[in-house]
Amino acid sequence: MSYEVKFDDRRDVLNTNLGECKIPTALDMPPINAIMPTIPPLLNAVCNATGCTSGSFP
Repeated sequence: MSYEVKFDDRRDVLNTNLGECKIPTALDMPPINAIMPTIPPLLNAVCNATGCTSGSFP
């Protein structure tokens, strides 16, 4: 959530309603272009435990 407290000249809070909070959506998120560094070790652990090969995953 994103919320900015706004004050007037007398330092009274102008926006006291939490309904004015902005909720981010998927369009507000930065693009993810990299493979997370934890995925390869997890994939290796699954393959070692099950006997599969990493080439058998889609």
